Amino acid sequence: MKCSACGKFMAAVEGVTCPKCDRKSHRACVKVPEGVQVQPTWLCPDCKIRTPRKSDQNTPVRGLNSENIIKQGEEKPQSPVVQGFKESELALEIRKFREELRETREEFRSFRQEMFDLRNSIKSCEERLDTLENKYIRLEEQQTLIESKNVCGKIQDLETIIADLRADLNDRDQELLYNDIEVAGIPEEGAENVLHIVTACATKLGVTIEERDIVSCVRVGPMRDEQSRLAKPRPIVVRLARRHTRDTLLRAARVRPP
Repeated sequence: MKCSACGKFMAAVEGVTCPKCDRKSHRACVKVPEGVQVQPTWLCPDCKIRTPRKSDQNTPVRGLNSENIIKQGEEKPQSPVVQGFKESELALEIRKFREELRETREEFRSFRQEMFDLRNSIKSCEERLDTLENKYIRLEEQQTLIESKNVCGKIQDLETIIADLRADLNDRDQELLYNDIEVAGIPEEGAENVLHIVTACATKLGVTIEERDIVSCVRVGPMRDEQSRLAKPRPIVVRLARRHTRDTLLRAARVRPP
């Protein structure tokens, strides 16, 4: 709803209504104080101007030269009160507009500062993320390097251990070979007792050996048929517990006449 006097928007409870034209106006625009009840005979300024005055025969008629007569084509001068009121309202509106413009500028300035702070915060977060990413990459590289070094070190250690074990096995095999003797030319039978044969051969050589002196004794080589076995029996390999026993047997075999 607009005021019929100043044209501004207003609420229904803020103004007064002319009973003749039903137009609403601010109380200040029509000079009605706040809290004063409007009489039914009250009219707005426009209706008052358009309402003809009652004729009074006792009122003297003014001449044509009266200063109150308005020439044709001339506008009726406004009341000083109305003109002053419009100027004050315009000044008030300009002042309010300037205040709103100032507040808007302050809001834009605050918004610009917030955007600047937000941009700085985002930039700082990006820098921190880049730093963390670089640290993570370095840690991964260090971890990979450490793992590769550990793996290489473990591989080298295992290779060293394997080489030592092989050397120990070779040395042990060589040492065990020093306790081995080979007995050849003894006829081979199907159900023979190789241990008894070895002890009997030692007795023939004049050396007494017991079962505890023998680690193992077996015939070596592939199995043969009966004719081949009789023609060329497989040799017997004996592993003795002590090297001294082996040397004694070899010495006795050398000195025994054929």
